[in-house]
Amino acid sequence: MKELITWLQDPVNMAILGAIFLALAGAIRGAGELFIAIGNLNKKPDKWDSLGAALLNISTKIGKLITWFGIGNRQNKSNA
Repeated sequence: MKELITWLQDPVNMAILGAIFLALAGAIRGAGELFIAIGNLNKKPDKWDSLGAALLNISTKIGKLITWFGIGNRQNKSNA
């Protein structure tokens, strides 16, 4: 656990981790948009619409997590 904390304290490693999460969120959002487009082919809501909406929600939550750890965030009192 100490090695992980030491690894995360390096700004380069945090940037790498952030880029991975950002790429993951982008891929999830793209899949969500695709499933919503497939669901729009049918007039009534179906499983594709709900799956797409769930993926878009996950992508939004990942984005909020990334911004919470962002530089200069006032929620992180240890940096002040």
